[in-house]
Order: sequence, then C-alpha cells, then structure tokens
Amino acid sequence: MELIYPRVLDGQFLIGDALAEIQARLLEQGAKSKCVGDLPFLTFDPMQLVVVKDSSNTVIGALLGTPVDSETGVVSGEYRLSVPLNDDIDEFVEKQIYSLSGSFVFVLLADQARRIYLDACGSLSLVYDPERRTVASTSSLLLKGNELSDRFDRELYDFLRVERDGWFPGGLTGHIGIKRLMPNFYLDLEDFSTHRHWPIEPVGETSDPSDTCQTLLNEIGNTVRHLTEHGTVSVALTAGNETRMILAASKDFANKLNFVTVNADTHAASIDVIHASDIAKRFGLKHELIPLVKADNAAADEWRSRNGYCFGGPHIYNHPTIAALKARDYFVGGLGGEIGRAFFWRPDDTRETKLDAGTITARLGMPISKAVTEAVSIWLDQTQGFDSLTTLDLAYLELRMGCWGFAVSYGDYTPIDIHPLISRRSFVAMLSMPPEWRVMKNLTNPMILETVRLGWPELLETPLNKFGDHRDRFSRVRRAIKQPHLVLKRLRKRFG
Repeated sequence: MELIYPRVLDGQFLIGDALAEIQARLLEQGAKSKCVGDLPFLTFDPMQLVVVKDSSNTVIGALLGTPVDSETGVVSGEYRLSVPLNDDIDEFVEKQIYSLSGSFVFVLLADQARRIYLDACGSLSLVYDPERRTVASTSSLLLKGNELSDRFDRELYDFLRVERDGWFPGGLTGHIGIKRLMPNFYLDLEDFSTHRHWPIEPVGETSDPSDTCQTLLNEIGNTVRHLTEHGTVSVALTAGNETRMILAASKDFANKLNFVTVNADTHAASIDVIHASDIAKRFGLKHELIPLVKADNAAADEWRSRNGYCFGGPHIYNHPTIAALKARDYFVGGLGGEIGRAFFWRPDDTRETKLDAGTITARLGMPISKAVTEAVSIWLDQTQGFDSLTTLDLAYLELRMGCWGFAVSYGDYTPIDIHPLISRRSFVAMLSMPPEWRVMKNLTNPMILETVRLGWPELLETPLNKFGDHRDRFSRVRRAIKQPHLVLKRLRKRFG
C-alpha cells in the first residue's frame, strides 16, 4: 500500500502554528485561516468555526462542527453563554458545553486554562503531535514531505489487521509520534498532556428506569427536530435497535424526514430492506432504498488517506454509497447507542470482576500487541474508582467508539453526519440503567424496548434485528461460513 496525501480535505481542520510547508499546502488546497484569540485555525468547508463568548461578551474559545443547543437549535455564527466564565473550569465546561448535543470539538481559551475537548463520544475525532504542538482532524494534516510514509507504523498497522477490520485503540494512530485524543479526556494546550474530565465519580443507578428511558427519548427527538428546522435530513432506517429508537423519538415530525436504507446483497441488508420497507409502508414514511456503490482502487486510496490511515474494513470500498445523499444537509445515524447495551460485558461479569490490560485488550477482539497492551494499561490506570462494569462501558466508549467508530469521521463529509444518541444527557441515562435493563437478550434489551414503547409502541410489532422465523437460524450458519474471522473475533471478545 502506497501512502498518499489526500486531494480532498472537506470538513477537516488544523489548530496551532503549523510548519510553513504544511500551512502552505493546506492553504493551496482551500483552507480558510482565522485566529481566535492568538490561536490559529485552518478549516475546510463545510467545517464550521463558531466563536464562543461568555455572558460578559468575553471570547472564551471556539466550537468546531455542528453543536446543537437544546433550546435554540443548531449553533452557528457565534455562541453566547448565559453565565460568566469562573474559576471552576471543570464544572463550567460540563454544564455549559456538555449541555450540547450534535457533533463538535470545543477549544477553551481562558486565562487560567487552554484546552481541547471532544463531544460526548468524540464524533469529530482529532489527533495531535506533542512535539510540534499542533492538532488536526487527521494525521495527514500534521505531516510534511516523506513523513507520511517515513513515520507510518506499517508493522503495527499490519499486525492489528487494520486493512481488514482492525483499528488503533488507546490513543494510538498509524503514525509514530501522533496520538489520538479519546472521549472524556481533554488535551492541555500548555504541555500537550491529556486528563480525564468525565466521569469523575460513578454514575448513580436510576430508581425509575422507565422515566430515564423517557429522558433518552426526549433527548434523541429534540436533536433530530432541531436538525429539521435547520436543513434537510435523511435518517437511517434498518432492522436494528438504534434506528428504531430514533424513529420512535421522531414520531411527531416523521413526515419531515427522509428515511434511507442501503440495498446491499448481504443477509443483514436483506433484513434491513424488508423491515424498513414494511415499516415505511405501514406508517407512510418517505423512504428510499439506495444502492451499494463500490469504490475503485484510486478512490479507496484517497479515502484511506482522508482518514489518516487509521481505519479499514468494508467501508474502504463501500463509502461511495453515501454520495446518493449529498444533496441533503444532514444524515442521522444510530452510533452511540451501543453504550446502552453492555457491549463488552460477558454473562458472568459482576461489578467486582478482575480486569487488567490483557483482559480489556481481549474484549476489543484484536490480536495482543505490546503497543496496544501498554496503551490500554495507561488508560486503565485512569479508571480507578469505577466498578468493573462501568470500566467496561468506558472501554467501549473511549477505546473503541472514540478510536474506531469515529476515526472515520472525515472520509465522507457530505451530508454532515449527526448521531442523536450521542450527548452527555443520553449517556448518563444509559449508564444509569440497572444492569438487567442493559444486558442484551434476543438481540435487544429492556432499555431499548421501553424507549421505543414510550415513543411509538406499534414499531415493536416488527422484530428487531431478526426475521422472527427459520431464516434467522440459517443466516448465522451462512455468516460463519462466509466470514469466519468475524466468528473468531467474537470468540476472543467473549472468552479472551
């Protein structure tokens, strides 16, 4: 695989004083230059840069991306907070910034602290070079000349099978000396160290799971509704749990949405097509099937490059499919909902289950590498005070979603992806559920079923993630025959 610099950098950014050679290349490719305070930003459309001011009209930072305010909707232009910045930075950011949903990066520029924060799931991923003190959307923007190849860790890339379905967890990237910021950690721009800022204490268990499901339903619906007020919205519709929750939360304005399903020649897609089509017909939804479109080798190379060579799998060649929606402003998906379904738990896990870097790495389902184990060990040291179930939840959120799910943030930036299950309020709601509400059984769990029931109970008359007949049994056998590496990966996650 020959490494190339990307030709298209739509939706990407660089923060800090880049080397002159790098800056010149990015400006030539269409970057917009702006300073907030004394900090330089280079952004590529349609990435939005919003100046943030506190109630005293003092500039305290900037937001990148598509933040959504629960009261006023999609944030653009300038964002004015209703309170002054105070000395308790942690509390201020938690209350004022993490009240937002949507997809964003927050750069705090205060006298007492200069930091960078991700949204609740890191859905706008970023990497940084501590030596050059620069931050960017992907490593391709931080390197010059032959460095793209010279600093590439090809041995680790191959060992982790990134090309097939692996990724770099624990803040690692495909390039030596460049690190990825994980969700729930901020980057200190003074010394380029990272620090956990959430959670700082265990999330308490809810005494009323049904009421908490209503909170989750409201949060999802509120975000999607605000998007419809700001632009055209396509929403994924499948046979799965998360898209059913999004549909249930959108019942009152479903007529403003365009639902889409990929019509691919796979068993999973056939379930999606059948169930989505049936739901759309029954409830009068605007629905379209979009064909699976394959990239040629040149387009696949460009796509790898736009993501900084940190992501692989089928999407390398399937990514042109989303071009069918390029006339829309937003595409709404269901990522983030996995936080509510105990993804890394095993049947015999308890709050006291012994965890170490080796067992966490096994849950990731990847080959055991010294570099990964060391990165996971450093991460695990920063989870002290949490029980084992919470630690496993944080592992999924931070090591997998932040390092795998959204390492691909910049491969396709039209339309803009928004995942309404991602927000601090939603994650608190999910993590506060009693364990028995989150454990998956028959491909769903009580939290999901109750959330859908509260919003649109008739949607539960269509099975979740299965046909509900003999076809389900044959499909598991067929998948094992066609993709045995996925079966082995699942076994590693479950048994180590």
